[in-house]
Amino acid sequence: MPLSIFNQNLTFQIMKKLILLFLAFANALSLFSQFGRIFPGDTITFENANAKYVSIDTSKSNIWQIGKPDKTFFISAYSKPNAIVTDTTGFYPVNNYSYFDIIIGSFNITNYPQSIFVSMEHKFDTDTLKDGGYISVSWDNGATFTNIIEDSDYPGITPMDSFLANYNIDINLYGKGNTLYNGEYGFSGKSNDWIKTQFAWSYVLTALPIDTMILRFNFISDSINSNKEGWLIDNIELFREDLPGSLFNATTNDLITISPNPACDNIVINTIMNPSNESTISILSISGKLMMSDHFNIYPKVLDIGSLQSGIYLIKISNGQEVFLKKLIKE
Repeated sequence: MPLSIFNQNLTFQIMKKLILLFLAFANALSLFSQFGRIFPGDTITFENANAKYVSIDTSKSNIWQIGKPDKTFFISAYSKPNAIVTDTTGFYPVNNYSYFDIIIGSFNITNYPQSIFVSMEHKFDTDTLKDGGYISVSWDNGATFTNIIEDSDYPGITPMDSFLANYNIDINLYGKGNTLYNGEYGFSGKSNDWIKTQFAWSYVLTALPIDTMILRFNFISDSINSNKEGWLIDNIELFREDLPGSLFNATTNDLITISPNPACDNIVINTIMNPSNESTISILSISGKLMMSDHFNIYPKVLDIGSLQSGIYLIKISNGQEVFLKKLIKE
């Protein structure tokens, strides 16, 4: 082969590789831009028997244990040697209720409480739609708990919010079609292997009355002995993620107009959002309680707020893809 042709081929191959590298780099940047930056917090691996931020139920009925799993399906931890499991060696008993808590605050997650992401690796082996596990949250230092998929205590984007569904934030989380024997929604049946589950509270916009939240991992069983292994959890990761695009509209008040504001009876709401069949307007109390909700498909929208007591409220507008929030004062 003449040297000039050889050099041309070599140059072509080098350019081809450079182009491929550039495309790969551009694609990586695109993904980074799409899903935002991740700010890691603490990961609880249960390698210490007194795992930091973990509080286990101390009642005699409790079966949660930190240690090395030694069962047929639960053969090892995700990150060896230890995990937390409903009994490290035996089947779970009948008529059982056990729980452990994870304490979360600014000490283990960046920017708490405005962006709270949780992921975990777990297995479960229970009587389908009877026994199982569910996760609840307390914002009042443990006085009350709410299943995380029903949580609306504080305004913002919470687990199972239709907006988060567009970004696949809630990964492998149970839904309202997964009901346990006591009516709670939760995990049940048998997982194929380790499952990664993730859920989030993004942009909690109200100041919290305390500086911590409590996540409670609950396990329940009915009166029928099923000889199952229970629930095995490891590597609970706490982190913050900056989400892309229109989520940031949740804190951009200029995109909504409410008039009059303050108001006594009727208000007129306008926004640049494109209405859809999924569009809703919700009025929340400052503590996050849903006071009113209505669907719409055209702007401006007239809303009668005469039944509300005087005070400060939040208007939440969502079409399943964008979320907007704005303060309303009721005279």
